[in-house]
Amino acid sequence: MGKKKKTEQRFNVSESRALTTNPFVELARDAATLDVSEVATPVKGAVAASARRVNANRERRGGTRAIVRYQRKGRRGKEVTLIEKIALKDEAFRALCQELKQALGCGGHIEDDVIVMAGDQRIRLPELLKTYGVSRVDVS
Repeated sequence: MGKKKKTEQRFNVSESRALTTNPFVELARDAATLDVSEVATPVKGAVAASARRVNANRERRGGTRAIVRYQRKGRRGKEVTLIEKIALKDEAFRALCQELKQALGCGGHIEDDVIVMAGDQRIRLPELLKTYGVSRVDVS
């Protein structure tokens, strides 16, 4: 069989219509008047409430801690990153897992008291966990 000849022509930029309005003009105007105190933090919902409690009790308890580990054993060669020893209640723990999945753009779930994230996230997780109020992150 031979190649088929292309009957359609490619899109010609010079013939296309120009935008009559720029949708980003209003954004540029609003950015100049934006108050920094109005900007939302990446911590939301149940995690935010838990982070506030953790920050309030940090001096008394010595801060929160998390251990980030990489594992392939027993998972058919799939790489996962485990987040252990986070002292949060069940609802806040689930909310933290959901927000980490969205922030990292990967899958994840909870096994017992451990958050399991798909892939090797050891480099990105410590910085992200510190924004959620974890004072000490050990990576192993």
